[in-house]
Amino acid sequence: MKKIIFAAAILSAGIMTGCSLSFDGTDSSQPAENVQGSENAVTTQGTDTESEEAADPLEEAKDVAAMYLKAANAEFDQSMVKLMTDDYAADYEYMKKNMGGDNEYGEDEQISGVRYSFDKDKCGFIDKVNISEEYSKAAELYVTIAYDSSEGEVTSSQYILMVLDKDNDWKVCFAGSKAQAYADGIITDENSERAEANAQAVYEAAEKAVTELSKDKSYKFEYMNYISTETDKFIEKIKEQLPDELKDTYFTVFIDEGKLDYVVWSQEAGSEITVTYPEKKN
Repeated sequence: MKKIIFAAAILSAGIMTGCSLSFDGTDSSQPAENVQGSENAVTTQGTDTESEEAADPLEEAKDVAAMYLKAANAEFDQSMVKLMTDDYAADYEYMKKNMGGDNEYGEDEQISGVRYSFDKDKCGFIDKVNISEEYSKAAELYVTIAYDSSEGEVTSSQYILMVLDKDNDWKVCFAGSKAQAYADGIITDENSERAEANAQAVYEAAEKAVTELSKDKSYKFEYMNYISTETDKFIEKIKEQLPDELKDTYFTVFIDEGKLDYVVWSQEAGSEITVTYPEKKN
């Protein structure tokens, strides 16, 4: 049986956050009072100079994000795609295709209400995001999604990256978890650069281990991924070559037909900063 990889779990969590919201094709659910989530919430440029100066770009980004969250239901509303950059729209369409467009819910699974609450202390502008489209400003938003189910209120967290494009419109360029954004290379900073250096060290140790074990006729690479917390000769060989500070960190080594493919590294399971080395290109 193939091992379940922690990186895939992160990705699935990000996808299922969006796909678990259902509005039954109606507009009966309203966002929380402190979030403007209606489909008419996007601020448009007007002729009133005073109004333009008073506009808060971060609040405008939140308005568009609320629209994204409203559209991110099981029906995969195309209005959601219009809010995205080309990069993220392509990823979304791929997800939609591979999810099979399943939008059916059992009667006891119907969601009667949904609310969004942005974390004012954590939301803010960031230096850059790594996408191909041109933009003038980038922001990261932390939002808690609360929705009603047959078992009571359920909450989940979402991390959304927004960019102000060349037409002065806010667009979604990523949604999921911050760990996933780090792992995909969409955001980088000093902390992620240090993490990437650690991932590189694990990768180089894995290269040596693969070379050594390839000469051992009694050993066979049985899985596509090997996790640092498991007992395996391959993992043991890797750790033998790592500095002490990296031996107990959390990493997954991916193997493709007996050859080293890439490494996903984090300080520990569930760490916010998770990086891939070499960076995997979409």
